[in-house]
Amino acid sequence: MEQNNNGFINADSQAQFQNTAYSRAVPPVKPPKKKKSFPIILICLLLVLVLLIADGIIIAHFLKSRKSGSATSPEKSTATQLSVCTDENGDFMLLSGSFDDTISSESEAMDFIANHSADIGIKDASAELSFLEKTSYNDITYYKFKQVLNGVPVYGNELIVTVAPDGKVEAVNGRYTPVKADTDAAKSQEEAEAAAKKHAGEEASILSCELTVLPRPESGDPLLVYDICVTGKAASAELLMDADTCEIIEEYPLYSEAFDNLNVNINGSIYNVNLENSILGGYNIFDPERDIMVSDGCLKTALSQVIANKITGGHTLECFIPLSGTVISENADGSVDLDVGSYISDGRNIDFATHSILALDSVKNAYDMYARFGWNSLDGENMPIKIIVNVPDALASVRTGNELINDFCSTFGMLIPIPGKMLGAAFIEKTNTILVGVVGDQPCAGKGALGHEFTHGVICYKSRLNNSIGSKTVNEGYADVMGSIAANDWEFMQNEFPSSWYGYQSVVRSAIDPGKYDAPSKVGGEHYVPFTYVDDAGETKHADEHDNATIVSHAGYLMSQKGLTNDEIAELFYNSMNNLTTSTGFEQAAISLIISADSLSFSQEKKDAVREALYETNMYKPQGKTYIHVHSGSRNLKKATITINGNIVGKTDRKGDLVLDFDEKWYGKVKIRAKAKGYDSASQIVSLNGGKVMLDFNLSRTDPDKKTEGQVKLTILNMTEPENMDKAEVFYIDKGETIDLEDIVDKLGMFGVSTDGIKLYYDINKMVKKLDIFDISGDLTNEETRIELSYRIHGTNETFDFSEPLYEDVIIEPMIGIGGESYSFQDFIDIKEGIESIFVEEESTVSE
Repeated sequence: MEQNNNGFINADSQAQFQNTAYSRAVPPVKPPKKKKSFPIILICLLLVLVLLIADGIIIAHFLKSRKSGSATSPEKSTATQLSVCTDENGDFMLLSGSFDDTISSESEAMDFIANHSADIGIKDASAELSFLEKTSYNDITYYKFKQVLNGVPVYGNELIVTVAPDGKVEAVNGRYTPVKADTDAAKSQEEAEAAAKKHAGEEASILSCELTVLPRPESGDPLLVYDICVTGKAASAELLMDADTCEIIEEYPLYSEAFDNLNVNINGSIYNVNLENSILGGYNIFDPERDIMVSDGCLKTALSQVIANKITGGHTLECFIPLSGTVISENADGSVDLDVGSYISDGRNIDFATHSILALDSVKNAYDMYARFGWNSLDGENMPIKIIVNVPDALASVRTGNELINDFCSTFGMLIPIPGKMLGAAFIEKTNTILVGVVGDQPCAGKGALGHEFTHGVICYKSRLNNSIGSKTVNEGYADVMGSIAANDWEFMQNEFPSSWYGYQSVVRSAIDPGKYDAPSKVGGEHYVPFTYVDDAGETKHADEHDNATIVSHAGYLMSQKGLTNDEIAELFYNSMNNLTTSTGFEQAAISLIISADSLSFSQEKKDAVREALYETNMYKPQGKTYIHVHSGSRNLKKATITINGNIVGKTDRKGDLVLDFDEKWYGKVKIRAKAKGYDSASQIVSLNGGKVMLDFNLSRTDPDKKTEGQVKLTILNMTEPENMDKAEVFYIDKGETIDLEDIVDKLGMFGVSTDGIKLYYDINKMVKKLDIFDISGDLTNEETRIELSYRIHGTNETFDFSEPLYEDVIIEPMIGIGGESYSFQDFIDIKEGIESIFVEEESTVSE
């Protein structure tokens, strides 16, 4: 017996049903059960269904007897959620849930944190937090606070309050660590800076110095340190130095290499760039609309001026002179060929037209990508951008005599890469400058490469990530994602990188298949390098920021494969930058992306795709427990049934509590419902992303006449007595909402009736096995015997759609279909009587 797509039984089976004689034993003698042939068994199942329907079992009465309600019972059932996530150390990371608080200022945001201080772990929010900034995107507002101890900042710890466009709080994320430490330093700032300069070697310069509390050093106890950025010939790094002894606790390199190169052939390819008319009659390689200027990195005089400008406190590099080009030919398609010359040639065969125009076009492309989100230039405030092309092949070469570039990099706080590594392109932190290098004759100026570098600039000004290895890895991963989108190519590195270049295998990265180049696709997986590890010599080492960056970019690629467009991924990652704290690792980045997906009102399917990608890469592994409390006012409700996505997961104890261990199949958004006999149920959409989730269900007493203003009435007639309204089931729901099919199933109270949240079904097989009427053997018990229970609007032939919202009262009645035909109750009475007459005739034959 087959079913069509509507759950109706095919007409061939109907004919078989009408023309087949049945036999059964006559009481009181009961012969041994006989195995039936496959068609006969299926027909018997249909018979059971018809008999059950004809006897009016499908629509069972809902028990009306209830105890009198408690005075504390609410008028309407409600559900609230509170979720708290912590890291492996117990440090706070995320607070989310059902909040009614409305926030419109930093003081109100601070009050909200104070009201939830017990959940976060803060003792005195006003004393332990210092307001940093307020930002917004897409009508979403972010209030960022820095954790302090006696006014001294706690390294990397911040809290961010995310507020929806309606002013309601969506979440608080970041990191908070309870700390106790002496904030009086034994060593002065001058002594600490002197020690840092000694460590950095000759020509050392202090870029910044701040007293801070390191919340979790390897020694275990919070430690007061000087956070010093220093650059010199021996080292250029961020040092965390014990404020009492000047011992270096942590050292993070300041430079950020990007091995992104491009094998460019611009012959036949037209790049639409804005050029500035030069007084000399040519065109400066300059975009006046976006204020982007291209200069030659080998201009010795200009570089000297830059160094002087930087020393005096400037950083806009106004002293650079744009490269200039002259038109050497005009083409039929309206394009022109430019001759772009370097003011000073170093003897290399560099095509400056290719180098400069391509670099300008790529940076313009990245500029426009971010401008779509309302973020203009690197700093979001139209900062002029300087592109320096013709940077020598390897900055490592400066160790052998190029003091000019050495001065340049030291001045800008950029550590010269170790020998053997080559610079493709780089954003110089805290400036407006992007370096574009060459490998042989190949300029490193593709859309992916410079989209990557542009993103470093945006993160520098927007998120201000520090130099810890976790933050720098996230920084690289984000830059890889946005570079991929800027190039519209998740393999932009291998496609913009000449494979003939020495070192190709060791520096290229793939977002699609990281393992192809010995990089990890998930935290802890193959090729993963721990952020801190001990080498074979027993020395403590830090991973390079590029080692694990593919984990983030691979998550972005997975999102693209799970249904998100590149534009959606770009907006997701950009928006999540608002939720990144200065000290961000994989977990916090994942939480920021999850919050961002919710804030951007992605569809549920796309929110799930984001969570699944983060889960598959182990950026954030969900775990923890869900605590559920069910009560009616002050009365705890025991034996309340809890379902997740329609599946029963347990019942509450005598205190009204149920604790659930996390199950991987619940990862992401789920619907949790609480229902108890005599009470209206309540449900809550909950985000199970790990950590501790607390749900409170306050159920109201059931009142059959509880329709209130703004509600509509749904009446379901009983099949056996359709005109008897006393036997009808009544539901009241808010106007414009859909009826919850779980409520329908509850009131039907019929074994075998179920719902997937969209339709109602009846399982014949379950009822047959429960009644033990027939001998069922073989594979039949595994056959799909579920049929759809359909309803039509009373007095019409119009099928009622449970998925459509209701705006007015409606009466519906069950509609059973066989072979695509619908039948009335009298039809089934006739069928039943015909079947009974067959049984009587067959029984008489057996008795003879």
